[in-house]
Amino acid sequence: MNREDVYAFFETLEPVERALKEFYLSGREYSEMSNEDETALAQVERWEKEYHPDPLLARMARVEERMLKNKEKALENVRRLEDYQEGRISKWEDLDDCGRSIQIMKHLRYLPGGFHKHEYIEISYVYSGSCRHVFQAGQERHEIELLPGDLVIIPPGMEHKVEVFNDGVMLNIMVEVSTFRELFLQNLTGSPALIEFFGAIIWEGGHLGVMLLHTKGDADIADVLADLVIHYVQKHPYSGQICEHFLGVWLLLILPYCTDMMELFGEASEERKLAVSIIGFLQKHYMTASLQSVADTFHYSATHVNRVLKKYMGTTVLKEIQYLKIQRACILLEETRLSVEEISGCVGYGNTSYFIKQFRREMQTTPFQYRKNIKVYPPGPSVPNAFRASGREEITDV
Repeated sequence: MNREDVYAFFETLEPVERALKEFYLSGREYSEMSNEDETALAQVERWEKEYHPDPLLARMARVEERMLKNKEKALENVRRLEDYQEGRISKWEDLDDCGRSIQIMKHLRYLPGGFHKHEYIEISYVYSGSCRHVFQAGQERHEIELLPGDLVIIPPGMEHKVEVFNDGVMLNIMVEVSTFRELFLQNLTGSPALIEFFGAIIWEGGHLGVMLLHTKGDADIADVLADLVIHYVQKHPYSGQICEHFLGVWLLLILPYCTDMMELFGEASEERKLAVSIIGFLQKHYMTASLQSVADTFHYSATHVNRVLKKYMGTTVLKEIQYLKIQRACILLEETRLSVEEISGCVGYGNTSYFIKQFRREMQTTPFQYRKNIKVYPPGPSVPNAFRASGREEITDV
């Protein structure tokens, strides 16, 4: 099995989808479907005989195995699939493969959706075509059209519905909260502010909202997802660990889009989006940025910028700039033989004594001791523990 096999499976309409499409194109309502429609039943049976998917990939849809149990009631079984495909399952243990930490499903096309919510995290990725997502965030309802390369990360407890009324392909990736937390935090260790922000949205429920990312048809993202699918359907003793590895790589690939190409829907979405944009800007321009330059870039007052950043990220512009500079200094201490004085200049400190003082505040050790201690570890980059941020001393922005 290779990526081309996966893509071909995605694009092929299953017999049940062909039946649903016929109803949709004829203008009939889904509620009109009946297992007494002999013509429709005969047509579905003919389609079933022509449909020969890879048996492993067929597990993702689970349509074939359910319909084969009772061909005479094919259309009735389509209706029974509605609860599963709409996601009206609130608990992880109710899913088919609840023993796994990750589940992947190709969304059923041409089936009307219904509002639902669940206790796990769902990622919907559009491979081709388009789909319609509707989210109910408190009193606000947001309707979003997803195009190829778009994905949404839906937190637990968010009421939503999904519909695909074209031949496009949308994949649903369901992930246990604990697994997502581990994999996502692993990729976010370079930014405690982002950890706090995404944590509040995704698994703490502090600012319930949906993240929409535009990956612009990034081929690597599509290919790694296909690789994840290949290992997902090939169940062997280590498939669970392999799937978590590929999901971690996939999350790492979408991470840049979390600051550059993200839209937020939900509570105070504009302010939350501004906070993430500021962090993304600082990650690129921390060597030259200042509070005033950030305020000028985003056309807000310096007071407003710091208020939003503090509210949603738990930090300020100056704190984040200092953190990013010290992070860069740590990498230089680990990977180069530059002196502390040279590193101080490389990260924008003109005064070495002041640099050492700020480094000690951030890391609870001196640059000299940090480099000495790091030598006991195997060669290679080592990112300091992001959670040390809780021990930062207060810094005043000016």
